[in-house]
Amino acid sequence: MRRHTAGITAIVMGCAATIATLLSATNANAVVAPAAGAYAPITAFNLFNSTIAAHGTAVVTVTGASGIPVGAAAVAMDVIVVSPPVSGFASVYPSGTTRPHTSVIDFTAHQRIADLVITKTGNNAVNVYNGSAGTATFVVNAIGYYAGGGAPVAGGLQPLTPVNVLDTGTGVGAPAGLVPAHGTVTLQLTGRGGIPASNVGAVVLDVAYVAPTRSGFGVVYPSDVGRPGTSNIDFIAPQTISNLVITKLSASGAVNLYNGSGGTVRIEANVFGYFAGGTPTAGGTLQSLTPANILDTGTGVGAPAGLVAAHATVTLQVTGRGGVPSTGVQGAVLNIAVVTPTAGGYATVYPSDQARPPAATLNFTPNRTIANLTIAQVSATGTVSLYNGSAGTVRFVANVLGYTILGA
Repeated sequence: MRRHTAGITAIVMGCAATIATLLSATNANAVVAPAAGAYAPITAFNLFNSTIAAHGTAVVTVTGASGIPVGAAAVAMDVIVVSPPVSGFASVYPSGTTRPHTSVIDFTAHQRIADLVITKTGNNAVNVYNGSAGTATFVVNAIGYYAGGGAPVAGGLQPLTPVNVLDTGTGVGAPAGLVPAHGTVTLQLTGRGGIPASNVGAVVLDVAYVAPTRSGFGVVYPSDVGRPGTSNIDFIAPQTISNLVITKLSASGAVNLYNGSGGTVRIEANVFGYFAGGTPTAGGTLQSLTPANILDTGTGVGAPAGLVAAHATVTLQVTGRGGVPSTGVQGAVLNIAVVTPTAGGYATVYPSDQARPPAATLNFTPNRTIANLTIAQVSATGTVSLYNGSAGTVRFVANVLGYTILGA
């Protein structure tokens, strides 16, 4: 997510065996999305699972494969770095374009970490760059796509080539300097980085909290509303970590980024696209929401209070809660966090009326809270399941940031 001269730093595979057994599935669960910019979820499948040499680039074909049509404007996928030998970062960008000075994942040696990426395609492919001095294994899993076909309809995605729009370390988008404890940065987005000056419903940002001096959390929200009681990212000093964010803008086109820690931090943001303004009506289009907490197994929100047992599943009612309507919902934009797990493992979020897929929403290590964004398809009754793929207990937290409309 950073402008790197050297890299450091979230839906990821559960374990090596899981990676090896990923389905090359058909898109039996896809929703036809003829409207430009509309989202179509697909059964998760593996696009790439191989090593990339130090400072090397892999070209990953995404369209025309397993249900993603040629001409798709963008693809939603999980990019995973598996136990790299040295620290570094990963960049993902449209093939046929120059690598931007941005990244989507920052990683430390021997860490398994991932981030949801929504990226524009180029020549039916994307490039994955290994910004480290060691050969590393990368896994790329597709979870859906955004339809092409011209300017997006209301609530449809217009993908962009990644552009850095904020770096408080160098003075991009805000005055240069570290953000103080419990400080807030206001970032103007409309009219910058390819985002138009008007008719913008929401933006897609990859946000990084860089080298924090104290552990804490980050919140991204429209600058003309009160800070919500949710978070987008959790960080542990001094590790850099990023997460994808889909957020509404203020009336003037700006967002606030809050440092929820007792120390200083450098904040960076890259824009990957925006959703057209207006009232969404077409299937697969996005209705963004003010973030709302709809699950916390630690306090009994959305599920009985208590830690989730090893290899246990929690069912979460999404529709009819947090601003999501009771009917007409295709899926939900959820920020999922695993809080202080007692053992390392992974979490999978999936429709409750389907079999659990061999892919995961995030990976975690013991005693470290971590979050990742997901676009989760809901069951016929509007529920999703959250699976604890570890041998220990976890606390699940989920915040809803928006929903996609079910087509006719």
